[in-house]
Amino acid sequence: MDWALSALQWFVDLGAVVVLPILIFIFGIVLGAKSGTFYMVSVLYITSWVAPLVTQAAISANFDLEGNSAITALAEGGLWTTGMYVGITQLMGWIGLTVIGLIVLGGLYYVNKILPGKKVNLKDIKE
Repeated sequence: MDWALSALQWFVDLGAVVVLPILIFIFGIVLGAKSGTFYMVSVLYITSWVAPLVTQAAISANFDLEGNSAITALAEGGLWTTGMYVGITQLMGWIGLTVIGLIVLGGLYYVNKILPGKKVNLKDIKE
């Protein structure tokens, strides 16, 4: 059974090594060759900034840190939304998080209730 655990650990380590180049490649294609690099720099900064929070969450979930003092999640921890949520809650606390929630709910209401009523039927347009 030890061989299965070591094979699983190898696969997890391989996955961690593969994630970064794939992210750089995908964002290089989506945002243009140079834009992907700038995006990855922001991802690395945000990931480093929220690393203590990710580490504390992992400790609270009884995650085995395997002797590491800090961990982070590159794919999820470095997104701009993570930076926005953490930044606003550090500046404004629960009020900031409530404001974000109200903005999201307002956007959902607009997209689902108001915007469908504004759709134009192509048959009604006269040339």
